[in-house]
Amino acid sequence: MITPAEQTVIRAYARECYSGAGCFVDLGTWLGSATIAFAEGLREKNGLQLSRVIHAYDRFRWEDWMNPFAPRSEVRLRPGASFRELFDKRLSPFADMVTTHEGDLCELEPPDEPIEAIHIDVMKTLDLANTVNRRFVPQLIPGIGTLFHQDFAHYYTSWIHLTMFRLRQYFIPLHAVVNSGTVVFKYVAEAPSDAFNTPITETCLCSDEMEAAFAYSLSVTPAEMHPAIAAAQVMARVHAAKLDLAHNLLLSVESK
Repeated sequence: MITPAEQTVIRAYARECYSGAGCFVDLGTWLGSATIAFAEGLREKNGLQLSRVIHAYDRFRWEDWMNPFAPRSEVRLRPGASFRELFDKRLSPFADMVTTHEGDLCELEPPDEPIEAIHIDVMKTLDLANTVNRRFVPQLIPGIGTLFHQDFAHYYTSWIHLTMFRLRQYFIPLHAVVNSGTVVFKYVAEAPSDAFNTPITETCLCSDEMEAAFAYSLSVTPAEMHPAIAAAQVMARVHAAKLDLAHNLLLSVESK
């Protein structure tokens, strides 16, 4: 579910930027494309202890919407079936580098070690977003921590924009990956714990703060990402059950 451009950036990061001070965490690994890209980059880098530096998280339960994204060579599974075996097969060349965590992310523990880089492709609900923000992101190492937000430019995940707006003093945008929805951020200054603990609620999604968040997101991304971000702005009102406001904004966006 990630593009070749995203894989290239992750591979290059592992090869050229990763220091080994902390682990790499892939949240929502699915069939492991981001995990594999990072592992491949590490294989090209000399001088690091590679054992168990990657932590991959997923429920590993198939859903119908996954079918169009599956590799053509893979058999489609029944909804609810486990695809852990497929993941393990694809990751077998890197098995010594990966610790796999299976289950509901809201119930799983983060790694018991600092995180140097985190790839987030799991913020599909408010509960998941708040869990990641509260329990995983604070373990990033200040000064070198790198955050890959795979759904930053995606129509559905409106809460990501409010998350990064609230953290803008501590995270700076490094790179918007072309032909994808990924924006990469650097954790440049240590944030106080309360910066991660304030939950995002449905009420937050239709507020002046939310509008400021979208303005910020548009200011730090290239024009090619702006339609998806505008769609997320409409969806924020849908998530907040403000359908009239969503409809009016949609009409306004379409008229531009």
